[in-house]
Amino acid sequence: MDITSPGSSKTWTIPDEALQQWHPGQPPASTPPTTPPVTPPPPATPAPGSDFYSQVRLLFPYLPEPLVQVFADAWTTTGSPEMALHTMRQNRAVYDVYFAGNRREDGTLRLSEFEYLSNVEGYKRRLAEFGVPPDLVLTPERQRALIEGEKSPAEFEAELSALYVGVMSAGEHVRAWYADNYGAVEISDAALFASVIDRAASPMEFERRIRASQVGGEASRYGFGAQVDLEEAERLTAFGLEGEGARRLFSRAAQELPALNDLVRRFNDPDDELTVDEFADALVVQDADQIRTIGRLLSRSRAQFGSDELVERDRSGRLTGLRPT
Repeated sequence: MDITSPGSSKTWTIPDEALQQWHPGQPPASTPPTTPPVTPPPPATPAPGSDFYSQVRLLFPYLPEPLVQVFADAWTTTGSPEMALHTMRQNRAVYDVYFAGNRREDGTLRLSEFEYLSNVEGYKRRLAEFGVPPDLVLTPERQRALIEGEKSPAEFEAELSALYVGVMSAGEHVRAWYADNYGAVEISDAALFASVIDRAASPMEFERRIRASQVGGEASRYGFGAQVDLEEAERLTAFGLEGEGARRLFSRAAQELPALNDLVRRFNDPDDELTVDEFADALVVQDADQIRTIGRLLSRSRAQFGSDELVERDRSGRLTGLRPT
């Protein structure tokens, strides 16, 4: 597997069998080779880490230079690669700089160094596949957030895909509504993808945000943006409204609310005006009060309204509800 060392542009190809044995809390399957014994013992001790440094660099070419030195020094001192690995991981002043977010509150590690760097490469590759420069989105802070959230590259890709299909491909109104309400600083692809990290959410919550953005965005498209705020969009989402259904609803509202409000004023209905929220309650929520209000208006002026396309009646002509979007 190809791994890029933190703070370096070098890429290394590492055999899986040589690396996957080194995991947090688990000893390696076999002890890496040590300096061959010399008989008789040398009269002087070698320079600290001089022999072990090359061994660490050979076994772990993806480790940044400061950690290689810590590992080599500890191996020289203890004579044990297992203890040296433990010492390196416990050197928080150095380790946590290069593997930020990998340490849990109890001190255990979320990933081995190999897995950590593999995940980072995976995040970058997913962003690049969507045509976004990884370094523009994956800042050190966001990289840390993904690691601390224990989000795999596959899970990250699923969220990017859902956002791309549900929001970014749904038009400027939906993109803008999502950005305004869910923390994106602008409507560029990079900013929208960055919001996935900045406003982390469970898969269910994330899907709800996408549907609410479709509702709010379509409301804005047809001139109802001021009336359909975040709370109202999420409320309608809870009743199953999303995407194309939202587009049909607000398209009908734009066409039919003016006529309905003419009837309100003509017949002095107790309501001063039907709002788009009330219209949505009738068509989406099937609220009985709003259905009756619209039904009374249509019954009193069928000829002026032209037809009962908005309502449903039984065979006797009694109003039974409104046709859903």
